[in-house]
Amino acid sequence: MILPWSESAKQACQLWVIPSTDILGPIAEAIASHLGVSPYGLPRVFPLSEDYF
Repeated sequence: MILPWSESAKQACQLWVIPSTDILGPIAEAIASHLGVSPYGLPRVFPLSEDYF
């Protein structure tokens, strides 16, 4: 399974002729397979605000 953000990054690298290697995709797939779930494909980050800093 190729996640949408991963595919976007891959396409951008191809466009700009930048070598790239997907290192997170196989890890996410292995964890998902082990747990028996599918990755949501949603980033889990905190918004950058003054409270963050």
